[in-house]
Amino acid sequence: ITSESAVVSLTNLILMNGVAMKTSVLGSDGGGLIASSGNLTLTNITGQNSFAQNAGGAVYSTMNLSVNGSSFVNNRANVGGGIYASGTSVSAKDVTFFANYAHDGGGMYVQNLNLTGGGLVFEKNYATNDAAGLYILGDDTTNVDIAASFTDNYVLGSGAALNMIGGAKFAGNLHVADNIAIHDGGGIYMLNTAVIDLKGNFDDNRSVLGMGGGAYIGNVVTSANIMSTFLENQSFGNGGGLYIYGNTVDDVNMADLTLNLVDFIKNATLGSGGGAYIFNFRNVVFSSVNFGSSGTIASMNGNSAFGDGGGLYIKEVDNFTGKKLGFGDNRAGQSLGIDIKASNDGLATGGAAYFLNVGTISMTNMRVSDNRLGGDVRLDEYIHGGITVLADKSARRTTTKIEIFNTDFL
Repeated sequence: ITSESAVVSLTNLILMNGVAMKTSVLGSDGGGLIASSGNLTLTNITGQNSFAQNAGGAVYSTMNLSVNGSSFVNNRANVGGGIYASGTSVSAKDVTFFANYAHDGGGMYVQNLNLTGGGLVFEKNYATNDAAGLYILGDDTTNVDIAASFTDNYVLGSGAALNMIGGAKFAGNLHVADNIAIHDGGGIYMLNTAVIDLKGNFDDNRSVLGMGGGAYIGNVVTSANIMSTFLENQSFGNGGGLYIYGNTVDDVNMADLTLNLVDFIKNATLGSGGGAYIFNFRNVVFSSVNFGSSGTIASMNGNSAFGDGGGLYIKEVDNFTGKKLGFGDNRAGQSLGIDIKASNDGLATGGAAYFLNVGTISMTNMRVSDNRLGGDVRLDEYIHGGITVLADKSARRTTTKIEIFNTDFL
């Protein structure tokens, strides 16, 4: 189907077994449907078993696109296995992408537009480069606001569930579970996005050779606000649950980070920061954040890192403020939760948390209990087993002030 009309509405339609090749009259985009110039509404559409040699296995659209109550199954393309869209806006509600395949954006690929959506499901999609589920290529006007579930997606590159490059703002309420990326971002991968508001849960995602088992969020331009749970994610590099860093200009940190009501439970890394690895922010504020905590604040299970910071690794931050923090049963110097022999306890520090070159540190109402280094040694003192604070005098910032109030080291 092809359309160049100003307004197109399609309902109760099956797009099946379409093929778009360079040798065809209609070109290599849109195996099932090509639409341009105007507004396109798809309702109760099934796109299945279609192929495009270039973009949009089932649907290729440069119109303002609205998709409702539809499904895209087993479609293939180089870019956007299910849908490719590059108009002004995309609105999607109750749309499922299942078992689609592409080089980038196995389920859906959107470029330089505003995306809104709810009830989106991306399951068992595959990509040979980035984003088995959803790929978003944004510019400085791109705004994204979605509620979506990403499960069992697999990518050979980065961001098995979601990969977003650029954009003015991303707001997402996400369920991200059982996804695998060979490189960074077992669940999601984001880079160069100005403002991020992230909610939901990240469960059992894996970065096989990269960083950020649950989420990799890089070069946050202005601010990031996170309210999520990170459970049983794993990474080869730093940040078993979360790997995140902010933008710097001439060695000056430009972005702020807030974590509110966040739990890191049973995450693990062969690098540092079993729960989270954070750096290059101007202000970092934690409120009710737990790293495998136990006792009065929360009841969780711990995170582990082969390197430093079993729960948290944080460096090159101007100001850190934490309220109602919990660190319990975290381990530094462990390989994906397996104790190293006690003779190797000196390989890592900061069983609970590791701070390096953080300008000011203020922590209130904190509980630090049963954090360890290596196999058999329990050290919950202020240094090493519990919380390690270091400053490199040659670095661009050193720790100048530490305040800790109403805290139990058990």
